[in-house]
Amino acid sequence: MAFVKGVLLSQCLRDPTIQSPSLRPDATDSDLARAYEAMSGVTLELYKLSFPRVGAICHVPTAWEVSKIPLTLNMNELVGAGNFPPKELRQDSFQSTSDYFQEPANHRFLDLKY
Repeated sequence: MAFVKGVLLSQCLRDPTIQSPSLRPDATDSDLARAYEAMSGVTLELYKLSFPRVGAICHVPTAWEVSKIPLTLNMNELVGAGNFPPKELRQDSFQSTSDYFQEPANHRFLDLKY
């Protein structure tokens, strides 16, 4: 899987007159269809890869490897809105999908603690 330099989708479709994330009023259905087609292509390419762990992939000089925890919306909200200390989040990748799916339950418990 090769890296392709490009422009962020948010820069292409965002309404520059509104500060919060919003869709450009002149964005056509064709623009959105192209965007969704590109996203599905990336998803299919990622699906072809096989990794020994669950997490965020990082590029090292010779390959891609799973070396960090994936950042989820739940984790971002927990830290941003829940006053949860980021250092308390797990820092390494997961051994299995069951470990990965157990983590949100741990976050809910820790959210109550903080």
